[in-house]
Amino acid sequence: MIIAILWIYPVADMGDPRFSAYFRFASVAVILFSIAIWQVNKWVAMFLILAGFSSIFPFSTKYSTEAFRAVFIGCIWYYMITQIPKEKIKYMLDAICILALCNIAILICQHFGFDPIFKPKRVGAALPVVGFLSNRNEVSAFLSFCLPAFFRTRWRWLIPLLIIGISISMSTGGAVTAVIVLVAYFVLKDGIKYFFVPLRGSTAIHPSRLIVFVLTLWLVLFMFKIDPVGVFDSGQIGTLTSQGKTKMEAILIVGTSYRYETWAKALTLYKQHWLFGSGIGHWKIVFMPTQANSGWFKHAHNEFIQGLFEMGMLFPILIVGYLIGNIKKYTRETITSAVAIIAVCVNSLINFPLHIAQTAIIAITWMAIFEVQNKKSVISQERSINEHQTREVL
Repeated sequence: MIIAILWIYPVADMGDPRFSAYFRFASVAVILFSIAIWQVNKWVAMFLILAGFSSIFPFSTKYSTEAFRAVFIGCIWYYMITQIPKEKIKYMLDAICILALCNIAILICQHFGFDPIFKPKRVGAALPVVGFLSNRNEVSAFLSFCLPAFFRTRWRWLIPLLIIGISISMSTGGAVTAVIVLVAYFVLKDGIKYFFVPLRGSTAIHPSRLIVFVLTLWLVLFMFKIDPVGVFDSGQIGTLTSQGKTKMEAILIVGTSYRYETWAKALTLYKQHWLFGSGIGHWKIVFMPTQANSGWFKHAHNEFIQGLFEMGMLFPILIVGYLIGNIKKYTRETITSAVAIIAVCVNSLINFPLHIAQTAIIAITWMAIFEVQNKKSVISQERSINEHQTREVL
């Protein structure tokens, strides 16, 4: 049934007589699969139903079909990962680490003007470093999403390699995400006191403080060293600097102006279909690049605004419900996946990682791992409760 829905949903537009039969079949398949996912996470199941509905109403096009198929495939992957035995999830985390290291290896090669797979169009410093992806923002986000998998004993010594990879990708979004990941991890692991309460009676510096301080300092220095040429409009930056702005201020102004313009336009047009949105996948129709814009409208560069625009008011409700549900289920055993979900949320504010296959599959994998880790902690808690009750009876 899953194969059938992916193959024929929907094969005809709404004006075709066949559409009704196909739509009924597809709806049944979506509902049945949603029931299966409901047993894992009800918010993900409701999102699948919303995506299916949004692919039909208010408009059905090839773009909504493609978007829904992507969501459906993502849900299949999510459900498959959640069925992995808890003792086997470490292999999935190892796979995430290996993927990150492969991208870093390619990044380093590209940084020195050599790509072992493709012949670069440019050489030296002008070469775009993108790893196995197609954009510096994407590979930077990918590495920051993989970072939590390196917090384990045998992998933590390779974290500096990730820092190197994020640095040479020259994308501020991934760097900010990485620092937030590190801060969130140590806060959840050691508590906020380790950052603000002095260590009385000891001259030692707590490792978490030192690491976060060093990496935060690296981030600040990294941002000041960004070369705007080829990243932003150097002419606009030159104009702003001549008006008294610092280079850093000019970069931030130019880099965010495109996004602000897009977000403001999206929120204005959202009012036309404020309840159910304009339909999943239809952002690219409304914001098709024209001579009036530079092509930044292909994506909102904000997954939450784009989701609101396409699926309406129900989308933020489901997102908030999912995050609150995760907070309630959080335990120390889910710390790595929880931090990874935080990373996805942070990067989604300024980028579109869920619209890129590589970053989306990593994000979905972390969501599923959270459920598996949470299942493990629940089993451990139940086991300890049973043991305690047994001791009381004895």
